[in-house]
Amino acid sequence: MTPGKFKGNADIALAQRLYDVTMESGQIEDIGSVDEGGWYAWIEDDYGLDDMRRHYIAVQDSQGFFTVLEGPLTYSEAHDLWEAAYVTAYEAAMDIEWEPDEEDIYIGDDRGREVVSYAGKIILRSEGGEPVPYADIRAWMERSNYWPNVWRISDHGNLHLVNVYEED
Repeated sequence: MTPGKFKGNADIALAQRLYDVTMESGQIEDIGSVDEGGWYAWIEDDYGLDDMRRHYIAVQDSQGFFTVLEGPLTYSEAHDLWEAAYVTAYEAAMDIEWEPDEEDIYIGDDRGREVVSYAGKIILRSEGGEPVPYADIRAWMERSNYWPNVWRISDHGNLHLVNVYEED
């Protein structure tokens, strides 16, 4: 590991440690590519004696430089910043149009009851005519340790990408 890769960081040891986490795919989320505008990562670091989990956002550019951009943050701060600043800005810059995938989650209607399915199997079902709360979908994603895109199927069969981190 060359220190030059981490130049520009106030704490080179921290940058090296976070880089090592990403080399083992230990980041919580990532987006982008070093070949197209930079690779961004949200990283959790539990290094230290106090067992506190700290969160950081870092980027690796096309030249290979790894820079810690934000942190230390709490989980909530990191999540809000990640969604608001990095994902939204990256998608806008790259003009990304999401396409449905078999491994995504779908919210639809089954005989007047809202159902949530994953990989063709119903994972959640509403009570009566009420919608399935987004909190229930988030909880399923947390339990499954899997965060796919979520699509709502309209009554006309159109798909709409849903942000389940918005309020119900």
